[in-house]
Amino acid sequence: MSTCLLVTIKAEVSKHALNIMPLVGVVLGVTLLGEDFAFREAFGAVGILGGVYILTHSRQIMRRMDQRLIRRARELAAARRQAAEKESRRD
Repeated sequence: MSTCLLVTIKAEVSKHALNIMPLVGVVLGVTLLGEDFAFREAFGAVGILGGVYILTHSRQIMRRMDQRLIRRARELAAARRQAAEKESRRD
């Protein structure tokens, strides 16, 4: 049975399902068993969903970070060039 599921479900899909399983367990415990839902469970749910978001959008996030770093490096280089030009004009 488990090998049949491994063939039909891709690893990319199953890894996200495995990450969400603790959250599903808490939701089922609260709804079916009447367990308490406190701040720590809410905090954990936010952490789980945030982690899944980062995992699913990691390439886009890294691309944006790279673009920001490149833009910032260019701005710093331009500012240094301008400062050097001003310094050379003073002399």
